[in-house]
Amino acid sequence: MGIIRKVHPTDIDLIEYLYGLITGLGKMEYKYLTFDKFMECRDSIYIYIDKCYEFSQYPKIDGFIACRRTNMEDIDIDKLLYYPQPHHILYSIEGFYIFQCNTNEKRHDVIKQLLNVIEIDKNDSFIAVKFFDEHGNPPDDDLLKELISHHYYFNKYNRGIHTFVKAPTTLINRSI
Repeated sequence: MGIIRKVHPTDIDLIEYLYGLITGLGKMEYKYLTFDKFMECRDSIYIYIDKCYEFSQYPKIDGFIACRRTNMEDIDIDKLLYYPQPHHILYSIEGFYIFQCNTNEKRHDVIKQLLNVIEIDKNDSFIAVKFFDEHGNPPDDDLLKELISHHYYFNKYNRGIHTFVKAPTTLINRSI
C-alpha cells in the first residue's frame, strides 16, 4: 500500500517534473494543458507514493491528481444540479494520472486514494473531471466504478470528451 503526499505549492521542481511527465506522454487530454494552467493547480496537487519512499527526496510516484478552482464557462459545462457557489465556481481536475501498477489491486487503491483526497479537500463545491478518447470510449471499468462509488455522475459528452461531475458534500437531516 501507499500514502498520499501533498506537493508543496512552492516546490516548483516537482511541479515541473509532474507537468513534464503527463505532457510528455502524448495523450490527447494533456495536449492543451499549458504550464500556466497546471500552475493554477499548485495548491491542490497530491501524489501517491509507496510507503517505503515516504521520507525519500525523490519518491517513486504511482499516480497523482491536480485540481484547480475555475468556473463553468471555462471548462465548458452547461448546467449543474444546483449552484452552491456564486459565479458558477467549481473545481476542475486538470491532471489525473495513474502510472503503470504491477497489480489491479494497487491500481484500484491508487485511483481510490487520489479521488478520496480531492473529495475531502474540495468538498464545498462541484468537482468536474474530463476524460478524453478520440474514439468516444468511456473511461476504463476500474476508473468508472471508482468514479461512481465516489458519487460522480455523467454530465456531458462532446467530441470524445466525457465529463463527470461530483456534487458538493452537504449536510442532510437523516432523522426524518
